[in-house]
Amino acid sequence: MHFHCIEIIGKGNIDFVCRVQNKAGTVFVCKNSPTPSLLTNLPQHPNILPLIDQAPNKNGWYLLFPDYQSIDLEQLQKRKNIRQFCLQISLNICNAIIHIHKNGMLHRDIKPSNIIVTKEGMLFLIDFERGYQADQHKSLIMGNKIHMAPEVIRKGLYSTASDVYALGVIMHQLIFNQQPFGEQTVHKHPLRTLVDACLDSQPKNRPSAQVVRQQLSEFQGSNTRERQKKILREWTQKNIPPLCAERNHFFSTHTLPSDFIFSSRDRIHAHQRGDRLSISNNRIRWILGVFTAFAVLVFVIQTYSIPVSSSIPISSQRTEKKEAILKKPEKEATKKSSIPTEKKRSKEQRSNIHFKKKQVKVNKDTNVVERHLYRFSSIPWGGKVWVDDVYVGETLLRDIELTNGKHQVKIRYNQIESIRTLEFDDSISGYIWHSETDQWKRLQEQ
Repeated sequence: MHFHCIEIIGKGNIDFVCRVQNKAGTVFVCKNSPTPSLLTNLPQHPNILPLIDQAPNKNGWYLLFPDYQSIDLEQLQKRKNIRQFCLQISLNICNAIIHIHKNGMLHRDIKPSNIIVTKEGMLFLIDFERGYQADQHKSLIMGNKIHMAPEVIRKGLYSTASDVYALGVIMHQLIFNQQPFGEQTVHKHPLRTLVDACLDSQPKNRPSAQVVRQQLSEFQGSNTRERQKKILREWTQKNIPPLCAERNHFFSTHTLPSDFIFSSRDRIHAHQRGDRLSISNNRIRWILGVFTAFAVLVFVIQTYSIPVSSSIPISSQRTEKKEAILKKPEKEATKKSSIPTEKKRSKEQRSNIHFKKKQVKVNKDTNVVERHLYRFSSIPWGGKVWVDDVYVGETLLRDIELTNGKHQVKIRYNQIESIRTLEFDDSISGYIWHSETDQWKRLQEQ
């Protein structure tokens, strides 16, 4: 199906949102996202913006939504005083979160800019491209730091409680018209206890979204709720269209994206996406664990040269190997430490070779090469390693020749970086770095 772009209504660093029209004249909202949406795994709900369709493109995914004249809650708070509707808005957000959690999902990025209010007074939670299955508790940290729970900032641990924490931040902004932390005026309000409970630093002490909705409903009352819905609808019909016009005027100078086609071959419908996109995090952990164990096994076999069919005890093999190394003549030892020509090496390998050449020492009295081999294990796989500002490489396990003393070691994996000054001597065979806890463990010489 062919779509023609009419106007841009939102733009970020990577994605854009625009109104598009098909040949029949029907208008939709299209978002260009680097990742697909998980909405097709979620049953429809009146407070969650429905996904009509999605299809891959060369830069990511096209996501198609119905066209509502709406503005996000963040822009609404900046331009209008909406404190009178704080309970009604909080209840709608609560309903959406409860629906997500009941269906085994986490949103992970609940914030005012991901909540839209329409001209007809409806409220929708959007942006499910960062959603997650509820059993997948750990991932890369993402979202707005103000709305992140403490356990997310420290360890990247997401749960239903982290979504409730984000809800508490939004409720605090709506009810008290200020951020929950920093310098603020203390307001006495019947809902102060509930909001503070949602913002508790311990996830186990936070109430569930159902408890929050129950207390909000009891405080508002059924008669007041219906009256508030009517007042909110009348207010949005008057105030939302001018704000939308102001936003559209701002984006009118931006270049419109080119037209695009939803290919029937590439299109992924609601009943298909669950099979294509839902991969269990436990399975991913299991695969990574197998690869890690295999790499460690290969490393041990190569280090100690353990014959597969040998019946000699491993301790005896190690003793014999050490004795054989000590008895080797100088020529053979020098030949073994020789490095292939730089023409066959990549740029990163050449820098590593240069580093090794610098660290090898020759004892003038005995004329024997002194070599200190140390091992770094960067977990998970793929960490980049620097030693004394010299790039070593990107691998799981690596042998590095160092002199005794202190060396500055830096390991970077994705958004995680650790820099430590580590001390080496003849009793240490290396260090293991664990990315989840940022802990370094010594490996003693055996």
